[in-house]
Parts: sequence; C-alpha cells; structure tokens
Amino acid sequence: MRVIVILSGLLAFVQQGTSQTTYNVNALVGGEVILPCDYDQANDGNIITVTWTVRSGGSSINLYIRTGGTTDNQITPPAEYVGRLEMVGDVNLKLTGLTLDDERQYKCAVTASVNSETSFVNLQVLMIASVLKDTSKILLCEHGASAIVAFIWKKGGTVIIQGLIGTNGQMIITIDSMPDKTELLLQNGSPNMRLDNIEIADEGTYSCEAIEQDGTLTVLISELLVRVQPTTGPVVQVQFDPRISSMSEVPLNTTVTFTCTSTGGRPPATLGWSLTESGTFVSVSPTYRSSNNSQGVGDATSTFNFTTIKYGVTYRAHCTASGPDPIQSNTSAITSFTTEKDPSAIQTTPKGQTDSAAPGVTKASQTGGLSTGAQAGIGIGVALGCIAVAGVATYFFVVKRKKRPGRDKDDADTRDPADRYYENVAHPGKRVASQPPGSESDDYDYEIPMETVYPASPPSRPSGDYQELRPAIYQSLQKH
Repeated sequence: MRVIVILSGLLAFVQQGTSQTTYNVNALVGGEVILPCDYDQANDGNIITVTWTVRSGGSSINLYIRTGGTTDNQITPPAEYVGRLEMVGDVNLKLTGLTLDDERQYKCAVTASVNSETSFVNLQVLMIASVLKDTSKILLCEHGASAIVAFIWKKGGTVIIQGLIGTNGQMIITIDSMPDKTELLLQNGSPNMRLDNIEIADEGTYSCEAIEQDGTLTVLISELLVRVQPTTGPVVQVQFDPRISSMSEVPLNTTVTFTCTSTGGRPPATLGWSLTESGTFVSVSPTYRSSNNSQGVGDATSTFNFTTIKYGVTYRAHCTASGPDPIQSNTSAITSFTTEKDPSAIQTTPKGQTDSAAPGVTKASQTGGLSTGAQAGIGIGVALGCIAVAGVATYFFVVKRKKRPGRDKDDADTRDPADRYYENVAHPGKRVASQPPGSESDDYDYEIPMETVYPASPPSRPSGDYQELRPAIYQSLQKH
C-alpha cells in the first residue's frame, strides 16, 4: 500500500540520533504557508547553501537554492511553482496560492560552515467548507484513477462511518455512528457524506480515507466552518455635542459621532463606512470592537467622529456589515445632516415685511427686475397723481379769482336793485339825508348815513372741463 497523505495533526519531532527534523503542517486551500527549516547560526555557523526540494513521483525536484549572503533563488523552479515561492528569514520557505496538488513532502538542506541541518515537512492541504447554520453541505471523498474499495469517514479522528464498496456498486457499512441528519451518498464511485440542518456543533475537521483497488490510500481533509448571518444591523446612530435642534442647521464646531452596530454574527461582522461631504467621499479612521460568546457568536461596533468646520455642507453616511463567505453583506440606511448657512451670506428682511410675493408681483420680479404688471401699475399711479395735482391747482385758481376786489365791484353794479337792503352805518360828525332808490316820496329823513350791503353770493360752479376732473381727484385724495 502506497500512502499519499496521512494526516496526524500538527506536530514536530526530532528523530533521535540524527540531525534531521520532521514537521507535519496543515494549511488551507487558497491560502499560504511557511515551511519551517532548522538552522541556528550560533551552533551551525555561517550559511553556505540552502536547498529546498519537493518529492514528486518518487523523485526530488529542486525548488529554491540560495548561496552565501543572498536570499535570491539561484534556479528557476518548476512552472507550477513560479511566482509562489519566497525565502523568509534565512532558511524558511513561503508557499502561496495553495492547491490540493501542493500536498507533498518538502525537504530543506542547510550547509553551514560548522554543521549541516536537514528538515522534512509533510504539507497537508485542507479543503474549506464554509456553510451557513441550518443549511446543508456535501463533503467529498475523492479518489484517483482506481475505484475505491474501502473507505473511512472521520471527524476529528473519530470514526463516523466505515464500509466497503463492491464491484457492483453496493456499499457494505461496517461501522455506522452517523447522526440521523447525516447521509452517505455514493456518487461516481465516491462515498460522499451529506450533512443536513447544520449546527455550530457540526463544525470541525472531516477526513475521508479511501483505499483504491491498486492499494493507494488517499486522504481528503475538509475543514467545515459554520457561519451565522448577523441577526440585526447594521444600524447607524449619530450624536451631536452640544445637542442640536435641527438636522438641517447644525452649528459649526459641533462634534459629530457616528456609531454602527451589528449583532449576532459568527464571526462578528466586519464593519465599513462610507461618508460624503456634499457628494465628495471623505476618508475616516473608525475604531472597531467585537465580543464573542462561547460559540463564537458575537456583536460588532464601529465608531468615528469629527468636528463641523464648514458652512452649508451636507454630510451623508452609511455602514456596511460583511463577513466571510457565505455571509451576505448588508448596508444601513443613509444618515444625513447639513451644517448652518454662512451668516454673512444671509439677506435679512426688514421688520414687518414678509418674503412672500405681493399680489400681482411674480417671484422673478423680486429677485431680478420689475415685472410687466408692476411697471404698468407704477405708470397708472403716476398718471393719477398728476391728475390729482392738476385738479387741486385748478380748484385754488378758481377760488382766488372769485375773491379779487374788482370782480366783487362789478358784481354789485349788475345786481337787481330789488335785491339790495340797507343797514345803518354810523359816520361820526355827519348827518345826511337818504331814501331808498325808487321811492316817489319827497320826504327826506336825516339819519345816520347808510351803506348798501349785499348778501354773500354762493361760489360759482366750475366750468364743464373742470367738472369732469372731480371723480378722479376724489379717488386720488382717498388713496392718500
């Protein structure tokens, strides 16, 4: 029986009586690993050469050779190793981009000025099987060219199920300690195992040891990782110091603290931030902390803060919670606020005046010139004002004319004598005779002289042209 891979755990032991050391190292598919090599400068002296080889098909193939004081590779490795090898320290070898084909035995030979050292490394690459809790997963038991005739499934070294496969494809189970939710499936000659309703307790290392018809023993190791999607979050909270009254007018010099929380993840979620300042992304340096319970389920919190220093700026922030595959990423709602406007740029409104448009005046006329309606209104107002002034002037002109002395005398001469009446007017030192005009009596009475007095005549009405102005003048005076 030829053994390709046998996993017996991570250990190192020194073969007694020799200078050789053997290491068994586990690594994950797609990851990287550092292959250890023994060397102690104090005991072994200065390095002369370091040679790394790999066993493949019964022969050794050179991977890396360094000489003297340089750590550069002095050879070109096989094509499948190009770009994947790196010397770490003086003698250790780093291998990246691991695949199942890297599961081989590696050898390190150190030749030094005093002693020489030889180290062997059995590298075993594990398949990663990440699943969400309460889901199902099929673990594979692959084989080579020959058909599998016997198999053993183990979890952490404990046999779960063991059996034989006949030439007719029938499975004969010899040991069965599988849980009820576990099922063995024969697919393309491989005894694969299916796990249903996976719980956190199902997590662990599963191995399938398959014996083929040609005697080859193949061991395939799967590391089952059970993930739990966060139950809540991410949720973003924002706090202001000092407190604010409006999210749309945050004063300058306010300390703003954003906090994102996600709970119930396994592992706790990784939290990332996105912050924009009026549409421009701004970098932040958040803090992160998490806590786990005994099953590895925990909460995560991320926080950052800054102080407002710009007027009229809108900030928008959201948080994303993510985790290893197959955990799905979730993003919080956007939280936003705007800082106060620059006081020097704010136009104040006089007391008692509102910012609303007056009737008949559009918003455009308030912000940039008079509208057509406003211009027409001003023209009408000016015209009515002129008419009112002209009417008042005309009125006073007519009154003045009626009060002129000459005009009063002319009016007296043309009056009907019958309209006259007399009053006694005293003239000191004089006596005169008087009688009413038109009297036929020759008798004269000597009395105090008398003067003719006429009753005040009412003012004459304005002419027709002025009469037409009265309604307009009246309306104008009422407006003022």
